[in-house]
Amino acid sequence: CRSCWPTAASFRRGRLTHYESINSGSVPLEEQVALGHGRRAYSQKRKSSPATKVVNDWLHHEEKVSQYWKKQAEDQREAARWSKNVKDNGATVDKEAVRQLTMQLQDEIKREIPAQAAGIYRDLIHEVMFDVNWDEIAEDLLGN
Repeated sequence: CRSCWPTAASFRRGRLTHYESINSGSVPLEEQVALGHGRRAYSQKRKSSPATKVVNDWLHHEEKVSQYWKKQAEDQREAARWSKNVKDNGATVDKEAVRQLTMQLQDEIKREIPAQAAGIYRDLIHEVMFDVNWDEIAEDLLGN
């Protein structure tokens, strides 16, 4: 019942026990479980979207898809070592690999949108694609 909940006044008067105070608030280390499998958050904290979790689950639970994208992540890390952005502009290999893998993920997945998806259906698909945190997924694949 709501009347049983502690009030702000209870905190000010010190009426809450230690147990009550540690069992309220946000989930500890919530950014580490945002994708549902305990990964660490590497990029700046951003609210994780359901769309990001759906894409991440697909990448990790479909065996052929998982193998393909793990190989792509390795290839992008190797390519980043030799990229102009790293050699001439001072970007780190990790950041460049994330940038390249992010672009590849978006391009390849968008290319697979069925041609029959038109009008509102295509707009809805693109809107959901916009909600995906592609950098977070790329970082997860690269294990940064």
